[in-house]
Amino acid sequence: MSSSSPLIASHAALEDLRGRLDGVPAIGLDTEFLRERTYRAELCLLQLTTPQGPVCVDPLALGELELLRGLLGTSGPLKVLHAARQDLEVLAPLVGAVGPLFDTQVAAALAGHPAQVGYAELVRRLLERELPKAHTRTDWSRRPLAPEQIEYALDDVRYLLPLQERLTAEIESLGRAEWLAEELAALTTPAGVGIDPELAWQRFKGVENWDAGRLALLRALPDSFPEKCPELDLSGADRELMNVFPQLLAALESLPDSEEVKSVWRTILGAQIFDIERFPSGGDSAPAFPLSPEELSDYTSKVAGSVGEFWTRICFKKIPGYSARAWEEMLPLAQRFGQGLQLVNILRDRRADAARGRVYIPDERFYAEMQNAAELLDAGREYAAGVVPRLMRSACLLPLELGRKTLALVAEHPLGENLKVPRLEVWGAFLRTLFAKPS
Repeated sequence: MSSSSPLIASHAALEDLRGRLDGVPAIGLDTEFLRERTYRAELCLLQLTTPQGPVCVDPLALGELELLRGLLGTSGPLKVLHAARQDLEVLAPLVGAVGPLFDTQVAAALAGHPAQVGYAELVRRLLERELPKAHTRTDWSRRPLAPEQIEYALDDVRYLLPLQERLTAEIESLGRAEWLAEELAALTTPAGVGIDPELAWQRFKGVENWDAGRLALLRALPDSFPEKCPELDLSGADRELMNVFPQLLAALESLPDSEEVKSVWRTILGAQIFDIERFPSGGDSAPAFPLSPEELSDYTSKVAGSVGEFWTRICFKKIPGYSARAWEEMLPLAQRFGQGLQLVNILRDRRADAARGRVYIPDERFYAEMQNAAELLDAGREYAAGVVPRLMRSACLLPLELGRKTLALVAEHPLGENLKVPRLEVWGAFLRTLFAKPS
């Protein structure tokens, strides 16, 4: 791969890139990664800015990034990132400590922009550029990467240096440069980033109420599975599960649709890891900011919208005549349908979640997200109308109707907890959807 390519996948091209970056005062930096069975993420792509434009470095093709250690280390140029903590955690095992740093999300909050503002939203606000969202759920470990995937990744660093300039000017005009320096210094400390695999299990919600066997099982997750059983004193079903886990993974590989299953699994797991890290349990944790609208949309898309897309792909493959509409039309509807159902659950549980420090939706956005959920469920109605087999259509209509009923309960009791559709109404909805005629 020549050095003029935006994708660096050979050591010769990496050496050329390293030379081009000698003496630059600042570089934009981002990563794409995956989490699967362990708490340590797998780096799949590294994006950097150069004087000639942004590039992507492929660590899966290169095997190691030792050539970049000096550039990314604390003696190199300023590194500009957005929401840097996870990127720094991913890079630490490969290149060590990264610095000096400028985090555009941290700076934006100090400059008076919304806390936890997303990169795309900040680019829109400050630079008046709209960034596409088509590849937010890409499996970055798959090769080859399509040109549109590479372009999406390049956009993630393309505007970092202009943002840094704008935010620096705003911070200095407000007299908050020292505040920013303190916040950024905390990111470069060992405690500022990363997850200790020996302690990561403590961050799961409700873990303080688990029995000894389940705690031992959870503590084993970051490491190889069966070898941990004796030292963790696993017994019974927990030990049996750990011993057969490799066989379960092998069975997954044997499935005809294993790649699709693994892809959606990774997507959901990534969202769950984000949830754990964003709202860590424990009394010593600092209060977490609510999710921004962009983060909430991304979270519901990954944890539930991806499931709608997955089953739609499978149904189109396995069920002849599944839909009267093209799959390209049904996939976006499936994604929005899944998002809507998940958003209803979040709205229903928001009071109980907030009591545990998990603020997905702040009070001031409650009614806006109620409207958003209703619009997403409208996509579910359109999706179900496109499903031809009666039982499959009924399987779509039932959760849709229960979602609408739950949303109505939340609207009627916005401060209520433990809201639940009565069982008689659930049965009525089941019968109506079972015999519903195509619309």
